[in-house]
Amino acid sequence: MNIHTEARTIRPKVGAAIRYPEVARSGASEDRPRNAAVALARRAIGCASLEELQFVLTNDTRSVVFFDRCSLIIHFRGRSWLSAASNEPAAHQGSRFAQKAEELAQTLAEQTRPLLVSKDRQKAIPSDAGVSAHSLAACRSFLQETGGDRLLVVPFLVNGIPLGHVVMEFFPHTECVEQQIHNFLEITPFLSAALLEKLIMEKDAHVVRDLGALPSAKRRMRRLTKYGRLAVLISALLLMASLVPAPFTVGGEAEIVSDSTQYAFCRVDGVVKEVFVREGDAVEPETLLARLDSRELDFQTSAWTNQAKILDHEVSRLVVAAADKPSILAEKKIVEVKRRAALNELDFVNWKRRQLDIRSPIRGVVATRDLQSLIGKRYRAGEPFAEIVNPEQLQAAVYVPDARISYVAAGMPMDVYLNNAPTNALRLHVDYVAPMAEQTLHAGAVFRATANIPPRKGLKIGMKGVGRIRVGTLPIWKLLQNRLAAMWNELSARF
Repeated sequence: MNIHTEARTIRPKVGAAIRYPEVARSGASEDRPRNAAVALARRAIGCASLEELQFVLTNDTRSVVFFDRCSLIIHFRGRSWLSAASNEPAAHQGSRFAQKAEELAQTLAEQTRPLLVSKDRQKAIPSDAGVSAHSLAACRSFLQETGGDRLLVVPFLVNGIPLGHVVMEFFPHTECVEQQIHNFLEITPFLSAALLEKLIMEKDAHVVRDLGALPSAKRRMRRLTKYGRLAVLISALLLMASLVPAPFTVGGEAEIVSDSTQYAFCRVDGVVKEVFVREGDAVEPETLLARLDSRELDFQTSAWTNQAKILDHEVSRLVVAAADKPSILAEKKIVEVKRRAALNELDFVNWKRRQLDIRSPIRGVVATRDLQSLIGKRYRAGEPFAEIVNPEQLQAAVYVPDARISYVAAGMPMDVYLNNAPTNALRLHVDYVAPMAEQTLHAGAVFRATANIPPRKGLKIGMKGVGRIRVGTLPIWKLLQNRLAAMWNELSARF
């Protein structure tokens, strides 16, 4: 496209790229438009905010180029969007114009040369002209939507990269003056710099802080002195804290358990026929909990009873026969021995019949779940059937990690904070420390330290919480030394 320095209506080769011209420096007729362009650049550079600069670029630019509507598109941090538009107060509220401008913004993200496009031209410019067919199609689509006749697209470049585009629309009744475009192109570097400055100041708040005046040497010395005094004060406090003994506590997870827990056992082999209690039922000593099936014993009783009767008849017969044949008395003795053995077996079966009932050994509460589901299960003699706990004799068990159990001994104060009342502590004393560690999933090897709990309402077996045992006082440096030594031993064991 050929652009001349004299002001006249442009008859461009539509879609061709506009090159920055060498504008003549002489001629009184050019002073007024050039002065207007310089004044616009000064106003843009002097803007105090991005919003003010947007207003200048979309409205005050009319003092240099006579257009009908001007839009500002910004490309920053990988995004392209419509930032402002003249005569379009609702541009950011989802209007049709705003949607088309957003689509155009995505297309112009890599356009580095000025464009002057007319909607009358349908044929795309070849790629060697510096303009992509996609950009031309997007510009013509925008003109078709807005009703404009010509579209001037001027990029704001920073190091050859588009920072934004100003899009000027010319309707059929408005002339597109070539000299005005030249004057505007001459000040685009200043406008680009102003736009970059306002974007950075608006989007990166830390830059504003970094641009503040640096403190003087005297102020820096004051800060160093202030920080030095603070460091000395902290060091003194740490030294005093390391020399003064501090209360030392150890502890871990806590649980309410029963001090008296016993099991109801099956005394003989058999199959459970009936269950008379459920979990949570209160029972007394000798309360019937369940009964085993007696059909197997009934069969044995019948068999041994019949065997004893048969042997009785045999003994009677041998007594009568011995009158004629004395040698039969020896056979009679053998039959009598068998009869006594059968009677002994019958007595044993009758004893087992009396053991079919499973009864509670103590007064307490049934703690075994789903007892009714045990009907039909075969138990062996001595196998536990149900757990009975005494809810009135409770203990608090604190599980202390093995690394700290050496500090714990019987008689030490123990504070237990249950989850249902985390601010109210149970003030107890350690009564017993387990001699052997238990393995837990989360804490590993732990030792159980227990304390008896006086009668108290609201406590139930199985309640969880946290327990702390006050083992005495130790200097802080000693505590830190022990902790660091334990951590070092653990790390060294891994590697």
